[in-house]
Amino acid sequence: MKRLIRQYLNEVLDGFGTGGLRYFDSPHNLRYDVELSPERGQNIFSDEERDADWDSKNRAAICFIRRKDGKILAVSRGVDSKKFGLPGGHCNISESFSDAAVRELYEETHLTALSCNQIYIDKNGAFTVACFACKVEGVIKSSEEGDVRWVDKSVLLNPETSPFSEYFKNMLSDLNL
Repeated sequence: MKRLIRQYLNEVLDGFGTGGLRYFDSPHNLRYDVELSPERGQNIFSDEERDADWDSKNRAAICFIRRKDGKILAVSRGVDSKKFGLPGGHCNISESFSDAAVRELYEETHLTALSCNQIYIDKNGAFTVACFACKVEGVIKSSEEGDVRWVDKSVLLNPETSPFSEYFKNMLSDLNL
């Protein structure tokens, strides 16, 4: 299973694959499917998962963008904050995870997602959080949401520098990164 996830991430992070369906099981909470395509990823949830979360205010989407040197795009949790997380935020009522990821990415970084493929989903406390690997274009600009920086993954794994370190640790472990 980890080999399939690694292969998927290599395709996504190195220019996106040609298509196909991959099945992943999160050892934490949810089963999810991801369809690779040069366009947007497509979320396929069971009826039970979709009905339970669709109108919930407890959904969030984040974007995982990694440079070739391994640095990861992060946003501070407020201007001049020393705490960082991945670009993202709450889903609006009836907004899909992928639409929220694209919207939040632009609001926080001014980057436009050329493609956005779901790579991970899990419960983080009361929230269901979906993570997307994104291919982007544009010029990074910090916003009122926070400062945008390229950081080492150690910043996101440290509870002193990231309020989401546990989620990020689980995600990296599950994806064998």
